[in-house]
Amino acid sequence: MQDYSEKNIQSGTSLTKEMWELAINGLMAATPVFERFFKAMDFNGKGAENAEVFMQDMTLALAAMQYVAEYALDKVRFIPLTDTDINKAYEFMKERFDANV
Repeated sequence: MQDYSEKNIQSGTSLTKEMWELAINGLMAATPVFERFFKAMDFNGKGAENAEVFMQDMTLALAAMQYVAEYALDKVRFIPLTDTDINKAYEFMKERFDANV
């Protein structure tokens, strides 16, 4: 793996701590709604399992976001995706989701 720790990469857009905190609060508010959705939809009889996996993923995502907001604002940047990139990501998630259902 290549070491980028000494490189000053400036492409993309960074967010302020306040914007990260706003995103964290929004995700925290939405997470229980999606948990209930997974339980209610009960895809292939695995609603509770899907909800639990989702909550584990969200816990990790929120912890990562909180870390960035506190310690790594200058290290994380957002780079716009092309339609091709979005389609590839969609196909990847579809395959992952279908495998879990």
